[in-house]
Amino acid sequence: MRNTFNPQRMHIAILGKMEKTHVTADQLCEQLDIQPQDISRLGHGDADIDLDAFMTLIDWLQVPAFVFMDGPSLPGRDQQLTDLIADLDESLNCMPAGPKRSVMLAARDTYALELERITLSPLAEHKLPWRSRLTV
Repeated sequence: MRNTFNPQRMHIAILGKMEKTHVTADQLCEQLDIQPQDISRLGHGDADIDLDAFMTLIDWLQVPAFVFMDGPSLPGRDQQLTDLIADLDESLNCMPAGPKRSVMLAARDTYALELERITLSPLAEHKLPWRSRLTV
């Protein structure tokens, strides 16, 4: 299986950090000197964004780009997913109910399932702390 970029995964991480840092999309674009349509494209699943904007966003998120890849597990991805889940949990704790929270909860659960797949495939009976918080 080939690794492919998942733009929506990156978009959700951007939304989470924006929520955590209390920055609007317009403020972020102005701060980072990127175009608003680059963030919008990610949210619509379009990976066709400016390379400089992509690299600037990766730098702002402070996570390696491979965290936003689908495919076989990459070295260090389990720790990056654990950190991303923790960041999302922190953002979700202060986020009011609504559609944005629902999207972020779904993303958090997707990351948790991916982390479980990576770390537990040979140890399916092993319990990890985030496993009990998953919603169905």
